Amino acid sequence: MTFTDCHLQILTMSDDAENPNISAGIYKVPPEILICVFELVGPQGPQPFGRPYNDLVNITHSASYLRMVAINAPSLWTHIDITDRSSSFELAKACVQRSSPLNLDISIRLSGRVGIRLPGILALVEYVSTRTAAFRVNLFLPGPALLDQARVAFRHFKYPVLEKLEMDFRTKDSRDNPQRRVPAFCLPEDSPKLRSVSMVDLAPDPDSNAVFRLTQLVLNAPSFSNVNWPPGRLWEILGQAVALELLELKGRSLGWIGSTPFPTPSLQQPRTLVPNLRRLVLRGLDSSILVQFLFNLDAPELSDIIFELPRISAPANSGWNGVQVHHPFPSVSSLELLFSGRGACVTLGGRFKHPSSVGPKLGESLKQYPRMFALARALPPQYHYT
Repeated sequence: MTFTDCHLQILTMSDDAENPNISAGIYKVPPEILICVFELVGPQGPQPFGRPYNDLVNITHSASYLRMVAINAPSLWTHIDITDRSSSFELAKACVQRSSPLNLDISIRLSGRVGIRLPGILALVEYVSTRTAAFRVNLFLPGPALLDQARVAFRHFKYPVLEKLEMDFRTKDSRDNPQRRVPAFCLPEDSPKLRSVSMVDLAPDPDSNAVFRLTQLVLNAPSFSNVNWPPGRLWEILGQAVALELLELKGRSLGWIGSTPFPTPSLQQPRTLVPNLRRLVLRGLDSSILVQFLFNLDAPELSDIIFELPRISAPANSGWNGVQVHHPFPSVSSLELLFSGRGACVTLGGRFKHPSSVGPKLGESLKQYPRMFALARALPPQYHYT
């Protein structure tokens, strides 16, 4: 049932002037059934960010009985969006009261007057931290002082039920100086259920006890070179993430990857074991960082790889071929190679029984992957399999 269907039926049942006999029927509908209907049009659906309750409010304003049922149903008010609109903060406080004692899903996205609003935001987050199960925060901070204030505050809050954390703290300096060092962020220590972390322009502190329990980690940075990251920091994090199952690194490299050989990986740095890693996504990393990363990674259970380069010039085989010669991953069963060229791209993929079915050169390289059953490649249209 769509929002329009729900709205029309409820308006029909609650329109006293049009049909008082039918309108009386709305008060006979059990609250449990109405709540189930409201949940279909509540914040769980595709609502605009910052306005998760638009449809719910429109429906319940058609009758006082509907408003009473909705206000007294905690499950309808567990999603909190705070934006630059001042009314979103007032709605957030109402949701905190109406949703008690259920856990909360909180999203904060602020870009204006953050310095003035930050104390109130931190006070609200601390107040509901013991009920927060999912927490996403995106702040554009005027300077490093506010960044430090936010990092310290979020670290010391207690999150006993927190499972998912997404942090994006950007400053004017990070926007104007892409070569700056990515600041460290210590994950909250009192978060025993935290399993999924996503960070933009932040580096998790490898000494945090929360790193040991992570199963999903997404990191987004201009680059993962020593210019942006302290030397060895990424490998320190992965060395502690013994439970990690999904790792995604998103860079913003625009470097060309052509037919020239990839850089020879350094043999001095020891490989880092990530024993439970099963899915690896690498996007937008420059060639030297990408090859060195794959060469140093030891992931015996790795089964799925998504491997994306920002731009290429055909032929574009040398990158992946160079990596698999140095350090193949025989456990991989699904591989997706994405090379973003200019103009439209063609995707070729699917299941195959034998490597020779995808072309002799590619087939020869795939012999290093005996478990491979699915392959997808998105290449510029001028590229052809050989």
